[in-house]
Amino acid sequence: MLEAGAHVTPSLYDDRFEEDFYKYGSDDQLEWISPIRQLAIEKADALIKLRAADNTRYLTNINPERQKVRQIAMKDILETYTKRAAVGDLRWVLTQYPCSAFAQEADMSLREYEDFIFSATFADQSNPVQCWRDVHDKQQHWVDWLAGKKNVVVRGPCVDLSLSIDGRTFINSDGKSNMPSGEIFRI
Repeated sequence: MLEAGAHVTPSLYDDRFEEDFYKYGSDDQLEWISPIRQLAIEKADALIKLRAADNTRYLTNINPERQKVRQIAMKDILETYTKRAAVGDLRWVLTQYPCSAFAQEADMSLREYEDFIFSATFADQSNPVQCWRDVHDKQQHWVDWLAGKKNVVVRGPCVDLSLSIDGRTFINSDGKSNMPSGEIFRI
């Protein structure tokens, strides 16, 4: 990043801090938005987020109402993030760093999970770029199919689900921002 001319500002956010934040923070602290974080969302050209965890269940015993207070407080900053990303003013990448906690959730050893993530990026293929182009094309078929639809019905042996998608925009997550990727999401 530095060799490419980026001005880098690292930020570390750890499971234990987040658990303590929800457990011991006052409502005022839960509602407070760091001006540094807000400035990053409003002004940064690009964000890189690496996901890893020591414990995937660290918020299990935290009152969901406290998390809701924080989500409501974060609403405006998340809208800014989404809008800037949608128009290309904010580039971002999200990736998983293989860690023991995620490996355990997947019922794998850490080495197996590392190989799984490596394979999920198509880095083990002879032409990973073409693999991601293929993912794009397959998913774009469904993005196009969903465009303009009002409802989706999913039926099967164990499911009977009907939901409204009226007015939703669907995004083809094809390895350009999330890595690994391969999903369709909505905004």
